[in-house]
Amino acid sequence: MPGIEILVQDFMGVCPIAITHASWSDPNLIFGGVGWSVSIDTYWRVERAGKMILGYAEVGSSEYFQSIVGSDVVSVRPLERSPVLDFEIQFSNGDRLVIFSLSRLENFVVRLPGKNVFVFIPD
Repeated sequence: MPGIEILVQDFMGVCPIAITHASWSDPNLIFGGVGWSVSIDTYWRVERAGKMILGYAEVGSSEYFQSIVGSDVVSVRPLERSPVLDFEIQFSNGDRLVIFSLSRLENFVVRLPGKNVFVFIPD
């Protein structure tokens, strides 16, 4: 899928990139840093060592995202075998944020320094 490939290429071009703010307020997850941000309005989960440690709308979500402030995004990749624009973001603590597009509405927006603004709507 060309859109996700461009997102991954541009995001990897700025990695590692520091996270200076993060918040989760159902249903919005927002995190970013100087000149960049990710805004997610769809389902997600956090994985550690291949196991889910947190899912969308679970108790503890807000605290978890506050805990990643000061970490970096170290990689971004599309999910294998995904028919839509699903992808994952790996943090410097080893955790992975997996993002799933579940509606035909705007699911996420990614702003990168000196790059495109990505607004993904599955089709």
